[in-house]
Amino acid sequence: MTPTAYYLHLGHTLQCKNKLEKDLLALFQSIDKTLVMADDLPKFKVVVAMKVAEINNANPRCKAVEVYYYQFAEQHQISVQGINCLNAYLYPVTQNFKA
Repeated sequence: MTPTAYYLHLGHTLQCKNKLEKDLLALFQSIDKTLVMADDLPKFKVVVAMKVAEINNANPRCKAVEVYYYQFAEQHQISVQGINCLNAYLYPVTQNFKA
């Protein structure tokens, strides 16, 4: 069944070792438990990439981070990767929502 939305869940977090990771953790904590409609998922990824680029630019002494996504084939689950201090997942939601 094709997902109609995705639920962003911040899994476990680890100790941040620099300001860049602290800022990235704060970003993902602010968007934790967000419901993203499937049609808006590409826009959501672009917005997250822009925010990560802003955080990278604000912390020039730290090694820049690039966020990428890995989609599990059969489950439609998407893993957010590239950040060492956290695990975040986009879980598929197949229930229809009425506006």
